[in-house]
Amino acid sequence: MKRGAAFILITAILFLCVGVSTVAQDTDGILTAGNVTPNPGDTFSISLYLDANTSLNAFRLLVTYDQSILTFVDVEDGAILSGIGTMVREVDGEPLTNEVALVWNEADPVEENGLLCKLKFTLSESLQPGAQTTVAVAGDPEEGWCLDGDLELYEFVPVSVKVMVAYPCDITFDGEGITTDIALNTPVSDVVSELESGGYTDVVIRDKDGTDKLWSALVGTGDTILASGNVFTVCIPGDLNNDGTESVTDYVILRSQLLNPGILSGVYEKAADLNNDGSVSVTDYVTMRAHLLAR
Repeated sequence: MKRGAAFILITAILFLCVGVSTVAQDTDGILTAGNVTPNPGDTFSISLYLDANTSLNAFRLLVTYDQSILTFVDVEDGAILSGIGTMVREVDGEPLTNEVALVWNEADPVEENGLLCKLKFTLSESLQPGAQTTVAVAGDPEEGWCLDGDLELYEFVPVSVKVMVAYPCDITFDGEGITTDIALNTPVSDVVSELESGGYTDVVIRDKDGTDKLWSALVGTGDTILASGNVFTVCIPGDLNNDGTESVTDYVILRSQLLNPGILSGVYEKAADLNNDGSVSVTDYVTMRAHLLAR
């Protein structure tokens, strides 16, 4: 009886191990991007990121969109690779007008994660606030286009980006779905009121753990805003610990970031860039110190 139980246990473990291995080999990289809210007539960017990258040698990514709403303008190289080109595919000799293909290949494979590229579009001027469309990005399933470092098939997890025409509101969102327009010490009630007065519906603000915040609570860096079916992220310059204020605690965190870069990442690192020059430096440290001393 004990042998039988042991055999079943070993078989189960082997089955689980094989299952994990199979799942891990199904995909080689995950495409991610935030929702965007441009104004009618705007030329805007969608920041496309690559995560969980194993080793990328070449790709053809198919970008599909509604050409009656969006006009593709250009693609800008990201931080992890360069030399991305574009091409138009044809079906039965006719070019596809609702798609553009991004093509890239390199002798040395790329193994980093990060910003892959920025897709630039122009939004139609005739749209009303709240109108929505999507931009989908996926690896070309045709054999030989997406390759890993061993020249084997590289499988992307695709992404679908929601593009919503912005409402007339003082709170705006960038190409990564992030807002930096909320001031320190701002309660949830004020943000909800501002968004709803601009036309957004079903507005909810949640903390970094996904819990709905009370109206009296302060909005902080890392909170998420759910509005009109979209999900946005809050970044408040100076608030590095999600409490909605700028305090000595934030000052200590900023100092730690300067001494040991990498402690902050994402919107928290962005919140530490007080002068908005694209990097966290001693200048930001001095600026925060001045803020605290001026109180």
